[in-house]
Amino acid sequence: MNVAGKAILVVTADAALGEAIAEQLDVNPGTTSVVCLGSTDALERLRADRFAVVVADDDLADDCAESLRQTLTGMHATLPVIRIGSGIPDEGITKPFRLGTLMAAVKELVEHPAQALLAPVEVGPFTFHPDTRLLEHRPSGTSNRLTEKEALILIELLLAGSAPVDRNTLLGRVWGHDTRIKTHTLETHIWRLRRKLGENRSRARILLNVPGGYRLKT
Repeated sequence: MNVAGKAILVVTADAALGEAIAEQLDVNPGTTSVVCLGSTDALERLRADRFAVVVADDDLADDCAESLRQTLTGMHATLPVIRIGSGIPDEGITKPFRLGTLMAAVKELVEHPAQALLAPVEVGPFTFHPDTRLLEHRPSGTSNRLTEKEALILIELLLAGSAPVDRNTLLGRVWGHDTRIKTHTLETHIWRLRRKLGENRSRARILLNVPGGYRLKT
């Protein structure tokens, strides 16, 4: 199964807390919640589904808790995680907390997913640095700087993983509500991005065309 829309994965051993968080998330249009009451279930969900944000309870102590932490750490470049727990570091949310505080953090990451992707990430033989928009070709050491729109397109595709992103979604997320922007504008930027990735449509190996949109080969 591939969860559609803006799905939030909530991982906690506290059933009451998971239910309370889910109730708050599910009242937001376009947002769905998936609650896992343990690390094993969460790991299976992460392998099968795509999520916009993960809310992970640091107080988990089951047999797969450490494996889940390592998995989320490995996915940090493309999957934002909000950590909750007792004695959580500064970047997390310490229990007890107001649900409104957590909802605000989730809302920020859902509405501005590009801000969650700050660490360098590998894209084929390239390393992409989102903070500087630099696309570095690892074998040669050469690099290209992407334009703002090219970088946002690449970020959106990275956030989707291997899942396809349709053209209208890319137009909306990269150009917002500018009604002057047409599909050919996106296609022009895709063409330029492909050139910087060293490929074109006829021999694409990284940025692939799919029915109605595009996806990255990961």
